[in-house]
Amino acid sequence: MKLKFNKTEDGDIAAVILDNTKQEVFSYIKMIAALLDGQPIECEYGEGITPEEQEQIKSLNDAIWEKVHPEGENGEISLFGK
Repeated sequence: MKLKFNKTEDGDIAAVILDNTKQEVFSYIKMIAALLDGQPIECEYGEGITPEEQEQIKSLNDAIWEKVHPEGENGEISLFGK
C-alpha cells in the first residue's frame, strides 16, 4: 500500500491512498488489512512536509508495522505480542 501525505490549508497533515493512477480517501481499515496481508506501507510526501515530519511519519509507520507483525519466540509472526 502506498500513502501520500500532504499539508492541508490549516497546516494539518492528511493522507490519501495511492492506487496506481488514482487517489482514494485514507481508510484505517484498508491500511490495517494491507498490513495484516503483509504489505508494507510506502510513503510519499507532498510539498510542505518537513524532513522532521517525514521522520515522525516513518517512525510511526515502523511502530505500527512492529505491533502488527511482532516476532514470536520461534521466529514466527504472531498477533498476540511478545
